[in-house]
Amino acid sequence: MYNKILVPLDGSSLAEQALPHAIELAQKFNSEIHLIQVIVQYSGAITPYELDYKMTETFREAAIREAHEYLHRIEGLFIAKGIKPVAIKVIEGMVAESILEYAAHYGIQLIVMGTHGRSGVGRWVFGSVAEKVLRVSDCPVFLVRATAETK
Repeated sequence: MYNKILVPLDGSSLAEQALPHAIELAQKFNSEIHLIQVIVQYSGAITPYELDYKMTETFREAAIREAHEYLHRIEGLFIAKGIKPVAIKVIEGMVAESILEYAAHYGIQLIVMGTHGRSGVGRWVFGSVAEKVLRVSDCPVFLVRATAETK
């Protein structure tokens, strides 16, 4: 039923709370897993984080490298459970839009993702990536409401 499952991650333990659900679904349906992380496009302003990398790599390069390393660690969780293949992709762009474009381009049949559960002013100011994906996606979206930061 779900041959291709997309799991968008942002590096947070809140987003990772969707992983056990994605693993179980992938095992049940013998699904191919797609792990992505979207890096928000670099604005050009120098940040304190970038200064640490100034001599060796740019902020953008460091963010992309770290995202790849992170996704490869997560890939190991799926492989350890016998789930193959696992595709990994780091994307630069707007988060919700990039998730939706990836899903459409690769024929994703289910998106499994965590929601940070913001409400009130926080939701109004930051918006909800999960809500945008749910509202616009052409495929089913399985949302896991994160309970608390665990790191």
